[in-house]
Formats: sequence, structure tokens, C-alpha cells
Amino acid sequence: MFYFGWFIDTILSLAMPIIFAAMIDEIVYYKNLPSFLHISLVFVVMSIFSCMLYFLIYTFDLIIKSMYTFDIKLDIFKKLQIMSAKYMTDVKIGEVTRLINNDSFECSHFVIRNTFHFINGIISCVFYIAYMFFISPYAGLLALVSAPMSAVISLKFGKKIRGYADERRTVYGNYLSWLVEILRGIKDVRILTAEKEIAKKLTKNHKKIFAVNIKTSVTNITADRIIKFVNLIIQLSIFTVAAFLAANGKITIGVFTVLIAFYFQLKDDIINLSQNNMDAQNRLVCIKRIRDFMEQPTENDWKGKNELKISDGAIKFESVNYAYDESLPIFSDFNLNIKPGEQLALVGKSGCGKTTVASLLIGFFEPQQGRILIDGQDIADCTLHSIRENIGVVQQDVLVFDGSIKENLLLANKHATDDELWSVCEKAGIADFFKLYPEGLDTIIGSKGIGLSGGQKQRLAIARIYIKNPAIIIFDEATSALDNETEQIIHNAWADLLKGRTAIVIAHRQSSVMLCERAALIENGHIVVSGNPHELCKNSVKFCKLFAVSNSEDAVAESGDIYV
Repeated sequence: MFYFGWFIDTILSLAMPIIFAAMIDEIVYYKNLPSFLHISLVFVVMSIFSCMLYFLIYTFDLIIKSMYTFDIKLDIFKKLQIMSAKYMTDVKIGEVTRLINNDSFECSHFVIRNTFHFINGIISCVFYIAYMFFISPYAGLLALVSAPMSAVISLKFGKKIRGYADERRTVYGNYLSWLVEILRGIKDVRILTAEKEIAKKLTKNHKKIFAVNIKTSVTNITADRIIKFVNLIIQLSIFTVAAFLAANGKITIGVFTVLIAFYFQLKDDIINLSQNNMDAQNRLVCIKRIRDFMEQPTENDWKGKNELKISDGAIKFESVNYAYDESLPIFSDFNLNIKPGEQLALVGKSGCGKTTVASLLIGFFEPQQGRILIDGQDIADCTLHSIRENIGVVQQDVLVFDGSIKENLLLANKHATDDELWSVCEKAGIADFFKLYPEGLDTIIGSKGIGLSGGQKQRLAIARIYIKNPAIIIFDEATSALDNETEQIIHNAWADLLKGRTAIVIAHRQSSVMLCERAALIENGHIVVSGNPHELCKNSVKFCKLFAVSNSEDAVAESGDIYV
């Protein structure tokens, strides 16, 4: 229906010059005032109808473009939420941001401007040329010549423009991702006194963007000027033919007026069609980006269909092989048993695979070989939703978005009541802090949790885990960025939370490791030593070297969190 409105508007634009020409001829040649008035009335009614239709079309244009664009954004966002972890590890934030905010708009522009308008433009051009042929074969032939010449020029330059647009996408995407990372770490830039180096990098990136923008613009301008020059030559020729026909009485003044008006409109339509084609090349690049994104692998490829049901919380890794890159395996024949209700600390050098264990357990990655069992159930046979419902994760970087305390807590359980929220805050040791605010749980805590310290964010995350109430908990470097005093507060909050639950504590800091019943040291993709952390401090050279502690229990207590 939206296109039908555009089509009717196009038909009106074709008919009105002919009606206007009839008005002129009725007065100039036939002196027929009643006919003139009747035709004038038709002209006025059509003009009013055209204005009303134009208003309705553009009103619906705004509505449809907004709805269509939102649908695409929603599809992209939904795809993003189920995207495979491997893709999300490599993807650049700037590219995804541009995909959602910019490329989605270009899709609606392509449909309306580059499809609807293109079809109507072709219809108009065919009508103009046919009319000119009807009036004079010479005028029609001249008009017909201009169309293919403009089309050939447009296609020739359009291919170049599309290549430049693709190049600009790559350059701009890299720049945007770099800029996002720099803005995130602007404090570090100041601390390192690297402002001049970053400014040079910014200049270098912009020079690349300027270069590709100039190439695209010059190509556009060149094509536009060539097409206009061709049309100018054709225009002068048609004026000559029209003047000759009028001078010899073969056409009326009204027809002469229509002929000239139609040629100008034809010229504009040909230019618009050419520009439309060049614009379409740029937008096709955006559409291709969205298509490529939507074709990326997702977690929907996960084959598990059963519901994971946890009664004890026993975890077993059986002969697991995993590699992000086939040439650099992380695990080879990796085996690990965690007893029900046991608190296990995973330790090892950076990059040894501690976090990979957690990622495999919650289904972010699938092992290339081997099995991961929870209470005897292979998680590969279970749904990702049920796996993550039963496993809670507290990371170093806690998700805190711009909203109220309650909204942040309800991420774990949207049905929790205020009493339940206050209860979990008490257990996490953060309720007293929240009560200081007049609005309590409705207090807005700001973007990225501004107003909350690192320890308060961690306790907020622990409160979420209480609400979620999972059977298995993973602490992934949850206290690595905290001071000793804050870390001790967090450890106190852990004590009650971990009762009766199986827990995996991934840590670099010795104080966190010593809270666990057992520690396992990962090296070269295997567990090389495992046991009570206090006993390992006495008996394992590798464990002692990892934390640089003496073999005495007292030294362990005094050594703090020194890590090498």
C-alpha cells in the first residue's frame, strides 16, 4: 500500500503537465473559456489531492522506516545475544555498534529510495520518452540516447564506488573500535603520559578515512558532472527540435510546454536514477555486512535438548581436548573431578586455561573431544538455558548498567520481591550501604556502576547469585582487583554463600585460594598437582613457586597475595 501511494503520486506528476498544456491550448487556440474552467477545476482538484497524498506518503514513510529499522535492529540484537562465544571473542565493539546504529538505517533507505523510487523513476522515464516519440521521433530519439549513456556511466562508476565503500567500511570500523577502546582507557592514557602518541594515532586513522572519502567523493562528482554534460548536449538538441516544430506549426504552445517540461523532468530522473544506483552500491555494502553478521554461527547450533537437573553438584572433565586455534591447543586429555559441595581453587600462570575451564562448563565453548559431566549428565546433551540456570558466575568485571539498584539485582530473578532483595543484600553485606540512600533500592547508581566501589560491585554480584540460587558457583578472578581489606569483606560474604554448593574459584591471589578445600594447579593443559592448599604449600615446589611462599603455614598466613 505504501508503494501504491508512491505509484499514484508518480502518475499524477505525469498527468498534470499534460492537463496544464490542455488549459493553455483551450485559451490560446480555441478561446473556449468553459472548457478552460472545467480543465482548471480538474487541475486544482488533482493538485489538492496530490498535496494530501504527498503528506500521507511522507507520514507513512517516517512510520514505516522507523518500524522497519527497529525490526532490523531487534534482529541484530537478538542474533548478538546468541552469537557463538568464539565470534564474540574476536568481534570489534565498534563494528557491532555501527551495525546496529547505522547500517540498519541504510536498509530502510535502500528499500524506499533505491527500490521504490528506482521503479517509479523507470516508469516515468519510459512514459516521457514514449510521449516525446509520439510528438516527434527526433525528440524521442534524442531523449532515448541520453538514458543508456547515463546508465553506462553510472554502472561504470558505481562499481568503483562500491569498492571504495567497502574499503571505507573496513577503515572506519577499525578506527571506531580503536576509539572505543581508547575512550575506555583514557585514564590509563593520562597515567602513561601517552597523550601525544594517541593523538598521532588518531591523526593517522583520520588520514586513512580522509583518503578513502576523497576517492569516493571524487568518483561521485566525476560521474555526476559527466552525466550532466551529456544531458546538457541532449537538452540543447531537443530545444532545437522543439523550436523548429513550433515555428512550423506542427505542435501547439501547450505541447511545446509539455515537451520542454518532460525533458527537464526526464533529465532530472535520469540523474536521480544514476545517483540512486551509486547510492545503492554504498548501501549494498551495509546490507552485506548485516547479512554476513546474521550468517555467523550461534549458540542455536548447540545440540543438547535435555534439561540439566543437579542434585549433588559433582563435576567431571573426562579426557577433554580444546583449542581456540588448532595450532595452539589449550587442553589435551584434560581430566578433573570435583566432588559434590567441594570448593576447588584453579590456579596456574596466565593463559594456562583456568577461565577456559569455566567457559567450557557453562557452554560458551564445546570441547573438540571428551565429555563434561555434571551429576553424571553430559552437558552436551543438555540445553544451554538449563546449564546456565544451574551455574552462577561472579567475574572480575561485574555487569552494572545505568539504572536503579533494584533493576540491577532483578537481572538474576525478575520475580524477586523487595523483601527478598533486601534479604540477599544483607547476606552479601551490602544492605547497610544501600540503606544510606533515601530512595533505597530505587537509587540510580549510574552508568557502569559509577558511585559503587569495586568491592560494592562484587557484593552486588554476590547478592545476584543469592537471588539466582544456583547449585554450582564459579568465581572467576572475582577479587583480583580489590585491596586486602575489601577482599576480606568479600571472602566473608562468600562463606555463607558457598555452604552446600559446589564452587570453582579461579584465582591468582593466594588468600582466595586458601579459602578452598582443594587446589588444582594447571600447567601445559593438565592438572599437575592437586590437594589441600595448606598441604601443597608444604609439599609442592611448583605450588610454592607460583605464590612465592615458604613451606611453613605461618609464612603462608603472612605472605598476603604476592604473585609472580
